[in-house]
Amino acid sequence: MDQMKKRRKVLVVGSIPDFHQGVGKSLETQFDVVSASNEVEGLSKARTERPQAIILGYLEPRGSSFRLHKRLREGWITKHIPQLVVDVHFPGQPAKAWTPQEAMQMDAEDYLSIEPGDVTSVAQSMEVLKLTEKIDVKLGEKANPLKEAILDPGTFCVTWEQIPGRGAFEIQQEQVIDNVAKAAELERIHALSVTDNPGGNPAISTEMLCAEIKRLGTEPLVHLACRDKNRSEVESMLYGLAAGGVRNILVLSGDYPSPEGFEGRPKPVFDVDPVNVVRLIERMNAGLEHYAMGKKVTLAATDFYAGVCVSPFKKLESEQMAQYAKLKKKIEAGAKFIITQVGYDARKFHEVLQWLRVHHYSIPALANIYILPHGAAKLM
Repeated sequence: MDQMKKRRKVLVVGSIPDFHQGVGKSLETQFDVVSASNEVEGLSKARTERPQAIILGYLEPRGSSFRLHKRLREGWITKHIPQLVVDVHFPGQPAKAWTPQEAMQMDAEDYLSIEPGDVTSVAQSMEVLKLTEKIDVKLGEKANPLKEAILDPGTFCVTWEQIPGRGAFEIQQEQVIDNVAKAAELERIHALSVTDNPGGNPAISTEMLCAEIKRLGTEPLVHLACRDKNRSEVESMLYGLAAGGVRNILVLSGDYPSPEGFEGRPKPVFDVDPVNVVRLIERMNAGLEHYAMGKKVTLAATDFYAGVCVSPFKKLESEQMAQYAKLKKKIEAGAKFIITQVGYDARKFHEVLQWLRVHHYSIPALANIYILPHGAAKLM
């Protein structure tokens, strides 16, 4: 099931029972509410329940909320979960609230302060302050802009491919980072895609660069070439991307290794093809099951959005039919979108759409448009 269709989960942490009742009442119609009454329980449930948002109230003893907030922010599992601080000043309990100075120190996504008279008015106050809407806004900020753009028929989705090149401190890599700022200014780019050893040549790792692009506030699209990685390396790479909040993957076979590797041509791997990598991603999104010490273990679900490539520009009909046969397998394995390879025949772009219609596939397709710079045009 698509994760966006599931009922969302919110963790409410606080030591005051009236706080839990009031907040829970205001959220229960739209969210599954999980409660924790102390720092240890709050941290444990944040890690095991994997909520979409955390509502943090006052915790005994004083200072526990600050420690919990800090640990959640620094946690491997919890660092991406939005936190909203709700400060309730109950009558006759002035000690069980934060001072303005303490509130300023809480580096949460939002801060709400209310002074209710009873439990009922806590829920009413939450409605007035639009707590549900605030949670929706914060979850929207954590949404996937590329996925939303691809799925929205009214949006002209644009990705900008980057080729970072070989080396660690080269101008090419600096230009990629410069392009992150340009993409943000343009406000028309939904993701920056980063190639994975294009042309079979070694280059800086796409996952590392995409993690930096994500940190800078732009959505990345990671190219994952099967050429250089066995199935364990693919799985490990995907875990690292998920932990870093990088969700968009373009799975492709990859060009055959170039002879320009260190002292010769590297050996190709091709342990798994794009069809099986997409199958792996689908299993990971559902919670990958494996056996450890003879027992079945289900891992936490990921939230990848995986696409695949197709080339409609093959010269021979037999080659072209093989491309569409592979595309059929990729779609049925779970691919969510298609990006074409580079070509300069508009009729062939149309052919992809016609093939999808004939086979009753509603998967979105993006055309790959390469604007030739002068140097590349001269070589062609």
